[in-house]
Amino acid sequence: MLVQSCQIGTNLWLQHWTTARPGELRSPAMFLGVYATITMVYMILMFCFTYVVMVLAGVRATVRLHDGLLDSIMHLPMSFFDTTPLGRIVNRFSTDIFATDNTIPWWFVSLTIYGFSILGTIVVIASTTPIFLAFIPLLATGFVLVQIYYIRSSRSLKRMDSTSRSPVYQHFTETLVGVSTIRAMGVEDQFILQNEEKSSISANAYFTYQMVARWLQIRLEALGACIVFGAALFAVLDRRSLDPGIVGLTLSYALTVTSDITLAIRAYCELQNQLVSVE
Repeated sequence: MLVQSCQIGTNLWLQHWTTARPGELRSPAMFLGVYATITMVYMILMFCFTYVVMVLAGVRATVRLHDGLLDSIMHLPMSFFDTTPLGRIVNRFSTDIFATDNTIPWWFVSLTIYGFSILGTIVVIASTTPIFLAFIPLLATGFVLVQIYYIRSSRSLKRMDSTSRSPVYQHFTETLVGVSTIRAMGVEDQFILQNEEKSSISANAYFTYQMVARWLQIRLEALGACIVFGAALFAVLDRRSLDPGIVGLTLSYALTVTSDITLAIRAYCELQNQLVSVE
């Protein structure tokens, strides 16, 4: 909240600077000083928030999950290793731990930043054209429906993507262990073909998952364009009573809200999907 307040404050100060009367521009250093101060506070708060989430919370959670997983593996009976492919265990200690260590904290930071950015944009637009608030429930319903429709399929596709990587790891590990036997028997082409088949299955799952994400992005940008249209329409209809600087600030926020909403919902969906690694 403080980070977004500082960001809005810099834009409001620029708007005040550009619309100031000639008599108020006697000290440009004062305007630059205030702008630099707000910017520095914004950067410090952003750094602190990112550091706490990515370094402190993210690393601590990863260490606890890794230690718990390792402790469980070390105390499992031998029958578990006879029935569980080695690639699945390697996948847990590689891809899933990487997602917990890097991907999940990053998407959480993105979701928080873009979420407050959207909230700030709505406040700025509503302060200029209050009638815009009447359209927010309708737009919010559209975004929620698209997100729900997307998350149902993307979560399953993410599980398929994670599961399809285990045979690739297992086959590669077994090939390295028995490489001398494979060369002695002259079956290199057979193992290469098997690796290509398993890699193709894994790539198909990943490609489908990415295409579904592109489907989401197109729908979200279309809904975001409605916000830009509404802000511009109400600004034109009420142009006689609005300050030009405030209108310009509102439209600039409306133009960026499309990408903010797209990234926020995608961050939320990706966070939901990446939590599959914690299961």
